[in-house]
Amino acid sequence: MIIGVVNARREATLRLPVRDASGQEQQIEVVLDTGFSGSLTLPPPIIVALGRPFRSRGSALLADGSQTEFDIHAATISWDGAPRNILVEVADTARWSAWACFTAMTSTFGPWTAAPSPSSA
Repeated sequence: MIIGVVNARREATLRLPVRDASGQEQQIEVVLDTGFSGSLTLPPPIIVALGRPFRSRGSALLADGSQTEFDIHAATISWDGAPRNILVEVADTARWSAWACFTAMTSTFGPWTAAPSPSSA
């Protein structure tokens, strides 16, 4: 079972274990955002700190109608105690409004979305 809390901004949050390049799990506080679909998205400083390998480039249409490009990196998270290999979009959250840039995982473990909370970035 995955347990989270609702913060003072009324955002659903949880601690997401993400493995760094050495295989050690790093806990990242994330905000669940049910209004976005895609893959986990993290800001550049977190990706750099985790040392995750680059895979490709992607693009997204934002709510304001603008288009943005971003890097995609490989990562391993722990979801309900099981390791999951995923792709992570890298985005400067200042460019994407209200931390809503963070994304939905739609693989076998169900749709959900996650964003590093402003307090943890």
